[in-house]
Amino acid sequence: MKINYEMLYDLLKTDRQSGKENFLGIKVALLEKGIINVVTDDVVVAAMAIAHHFHRNQVDKSGYPYFAHCLSVAKHFIENQDSFGLIAAAILHDVVEDTQVSAEDLNVIFGSKIGNTVGEVTRYKGEPYDDFIGQIKSEWAVKIKIQDLLQNMNLLRLRRITAKDLARTQKYTNALLVLSARLSGLQECESF
Repeated sequence: MKINYEMLYDLLKTDRQSGKENFLGIKVALLEKGIINVVTDDVVVAAMAIAHHFHRNQVDKSGYPYFAHCLSVAKHFIENQDSFGLIAAAILHDVVEDTQVSAEDLNVIFGSKIGNTVGEVTRYKGEPYDDFIGQIKSEWAVKIKIQDLLQNMNLLRLRRITAKDLARTQKYTNALLVLSARLSGLQECESF
C-alpha cells in the first residue's frame, strides 16, 4: 500500500467525520494533561494521524488501544523537547512492523530520516531478535528502541504475569543494556 499526502488528507477527513475519538481529540487531551504544552509541528500531527489510523483496531497485551503505546514511547521525547522529527518517528515506531505501511511509504511522506529510523526499529518477520537489536545503530533508532523496551518491560500494565512475560522481560533487559551502551559509545557491549 502506498501512502501519499492525498491519502493522509482523506484519513484526516474520515476521522473528523466519523465522530469517534480522532487524532485532534487525542492532541487536545495531550495538551490538557500537560504531556505536550505547545501546538506541535505538522510532522507530529501527521504521524499521530497515521499511527492512530493504522493501529485503530489493535490492542496491546493489556487490552488497551495500541495507539496509547505509540504515545507512551513518544512521551519521553516530548517531555525532553526533542526534535519534532524524533517525536514523529517515536509515534510511528511500530507502524511498519504491525501494519501494511512500509518504510518506503514513510520516506515519501516524512523524508528519509524518519522513514529510515522507523525501518531500523522494525523487526521483520522471521528475523532473529539478536540480529534485529544488532542492526539498530543510528542515534534516533537507539533512543526510540530504548523507550519502546522500557514501556514493554513494565509488568505492572499486565493483568497477570506469566513465565513467558518474565522471559521476555529478561530478553528486553539484555537488549536495553546493549542499546544503552551503544548510545553512550561503549564498544565492549556491542552484542549479547
